[in-house]
Amino acid sequence: MYQLLILIFIYLIPTINSNCIWYESIRPGYNQLYLHGEPKPLPPSEIHLLNDMCPHMATHQGISPNLCCDGKQLAEMQKFRYMLDNLIGRCPSCYFNLLHIFCEMACSPNQDQFAYPLEIINITRPNENEETKSDDSLREDWALPDYVDPDEEGEEGKTKVTSKPIETVSVIKKLRYYVLEKQANDFIESCWSVRMNFQYAIDILCGSINRACDHKKLFKYIGADNTQTPLKIDFIFVNGTYYDAELDRTFQPSQESMFTCDQPVILPHISREKCTCM
Repeated sequence: MYQLLILIFIYLIPTINSNCIWYESIRPGYNQLYLHGEPKPLPPSEIHLLNDMCPHMATHQGISPNLCCDGKQLAEMQKFRYMLDNLIGRCPSCYFNLLHIFCEMACSPNQDQFAYPLEIINITRPNENEETKSDDSLREDWALPDYVDPDEEGEEGKTKVTSKPIETVSVIKKLRYYVLEKQANDFIESCWSVRMNFQYAIDILCGSINRACDHKKLFKYIGADNTQTPLKIDFIFVNGTYYDAELDRTFQPSQESMFTCDQPVILPHISREKCTCM
């Protein structure tokens, strides 16, 4: 009887699954819905992307850990890295703290412990010959064109048109991301004195002037007001395990600490000297 009560008690304890919410970049800014999906390793040819964008994630003897992102997602992240290089690259702690926050969101194998989709839409998967457009916004012309077979002709010499099948994919347009409030504050502290020419980098990241910025303003500007990507991020700042009544789920944000401004950055795939802080 006693053992039965223990088993019932264990069963009733709320658990948090360690799975994905997305996997595979379909179009720029749109990742395929993969709710409760199992993380997957990268192929050896794409591990360099992980080492570059997520240097805190260790690989062992060239073998990738299981992830909730593929090589295409990491390549998309790389496109925005040059902006960070110019803005905060001179301060490694600030720079890699920000990479850490977004890399955890994108790739962590425990993704659904601290992220959840709020808005899902359907788009068409591009074919191999479709050119990538510079405009990342969702387009009506993402439906694939009809396929014309020149060897098939209908009556009176007319070319027969065969509709090419269109694959529709569910992607995440908006997600909620739970971040430790201490992590967010420590990130801002690590960037507080970083300048780009005569302007504080934190003002650019926050869309403010004279450092009139806090962690909520900064991440709202990056996540909700950002026009560089169609993906919108609703940041929720918590102090530990958090129950979201709206989603009726319990979330456990990443507990890893941030580098301080005057701290050297030592990670599995990179090391940098500390930056000068005021």
